[in-house]
Amino acid sequence: MPGIVNFNEAKYNLSTGGVLPTIVTYAGSQTLAGVGGTRLNFSGGQTIANALANHGSSSSPRNWLGIQRNFSVDQQGITANITCQNAATSSQLLNFTNLNVTTLITPPGSTSPSYSVIAWNSTANCSAGSLATQEYITWANALGQPDIQGTGFLPSVVCPGRINETTDVYSKFVIATQGFFKYDFLPPTVCTVTPLITTTRVDYTDGGIINASQIISNQTFSPDDASLLFYLAGVANYHALNAQGLMNNIIGDTLYSIYSGEFNTPISDNITAVYRELEDYWRGVIEFSATFLRAGYSANGSFSGTTIPANMTSPVTGNMTMITVGWANRGPIYIFSILPLGIVTLLTMIAVLYSLVQSWKERHDPHKRTSFDVSDTLHLIMASAQGGLAADLAGFDQEGLKKNEGIAVQLTELPDHKKKLDVGSGRDVKSATDDLEQ
Repeated sequence: MPGIVNFNEAKYNLSTGGVLPTIVTYAGSQTLAGVGGTRLNFSGGQTIANALANHGSSSSPRNWLGIQRNFSVDQQGITANITCQNAATSSQLLNFTNLNVTTLITPPGSTSPSYSVIAWNSTANCSAGSLATQEYITWANALGQPDIQGTGFLPSVVCPGRINETTDVYSKFVIATQGFFKYDFLPPTVCTVTPLITTTRVDYTDGGIINASQIISNQTFSPDDASLLFYLAGVANYHALNAQGLMNNIIGDTLYSIYSGEFNTPISDNITAVYRELEDYWRGVIEFSATFLRAGYSANGSFSGTTIPANMTSPVTGNMTMITVGWANRGPIYIFSILPLGIVTLLTMIAVLYSLVQSWKERHDPHKRTSFDVSDTLHLIMASAQGGLAADLAGFDQEGLKKNEGIAVQLTELPDHKKKLDVGSGRDVKSATDDLEQ
């Protein structure tokens, strides 16, 4: 489903890919973040984008612009390998449960309830002795019954640590989720999220669009990356909590909207497609979280001065392609390439000079023939004159044109559907013999 993700005034195609723009013209906002607006408190602002184009041995100006420039840069990104499946077939036995208590709400001054709220407690057994909990509130009617068609509940509980404390390497986390009411197309589900550090070929295309979809290589997190993994799990848990409202859920609405735009069959009949969309959704959350983290720690003011510690940076390499127009000396006969243009230019100048000379002669010689003007009615009458008209009309010189302005012309309709043209000077109008027209 095509779309542009806008973050910090930078434009990404479909997803951020966990990267941060390295080209200044694509980096987005140039406003300083301000005190307290960096790192995890980042809410927008200028980030450090210091990739420079190396023009090699060229002695030309360094800041090449051209008509159009594109960049292709290999840089570090973050994505995730996500697998969602029915909880009954998953190897992760989370014992996902959703208990609820309904409370009737009676407004002040009333004796009967007008609506009710349902308090939910969603839990998952992440590991031995480790229980993850999420709490929600949803709306119901005065009888304590939710609107099955109009309201939806889709709880998600994140297990941020190792499922098996003794054998698992901390490189992934799991999410337990299930849909209720209008989201009942999603059965009890377990999604395994394995974040990956990638080398991504990022294309910075004309129009300011950043495309970070081409992954060259990837690797799972090492034990040294445990803090980053825990941060990503925390963001997923935060989103799982805040995606649920009183009557609907952002995750559930997104799944239904994307499915409806792609398929014409009932969503409950294609759980495979729903799982694929859910995997893409959580992958987008992971990638955006990584881009947000990079932006927060790359914002001006995150560190003293403008230098980011070396252990928090990674090298980038790439190519710049540019479209431009110009001439180049490629050999002894390159001059012949401009001959056609030169000949056309020379002939045009000769025609202009000839026209100016003729115009000067017409103004200074009263007997000089005037140029024929197809937009002049008198010129047309003179040019089309036949028979008797030819004897009464003068030429195209200046005196002839003045004389012809005094000629009287009369067109008469004859009984046999012919037309008769009479011409003369002043009131003396005579018939132009042999000048009958159909």
